[in-house]
Amino acid sequence: MRFVWIIALLSITACSPCKKLAEKICDCEKSQSARNTCKKSLDLKGQHKSFSKAEDTGRCQAVLDDPDCTCDAIRLNQYEKCWFT
Repeated sequence: MRFVWIIALLSITACSPCKKLAEKICDCEKSQSARNTCKKSLDLKGQHKSFSKAEDTGRCQAVLDDPDCTCDAIRLNQYEKCWFT
C-alpha cells in the first residue's frame, strides 16, 4: 500500500482521467495482492468522493500523457516525474 497516499490526493470519479491515473499507480504495486488491495481502496474512496473540476481532470490527463511518469519513477521516489511534488 505504498502509493495509497498518492491515490488519496487524486480526484476520483468513474471513468475520469483521475480514476485512470489512480489505477495506473495501483498497477505499479509489486504483488498482485497489493494491486488488488490498492484498487479496492480506490473503489471505496470513489464512493465517497465526487470531484469534477476541469482543472483536476486536466491535470490527471496531463500526467497520464506524460511518458516520464512510469512505475520505475514512482518506485524510485522520483515523484516529480509524475507531477506529485
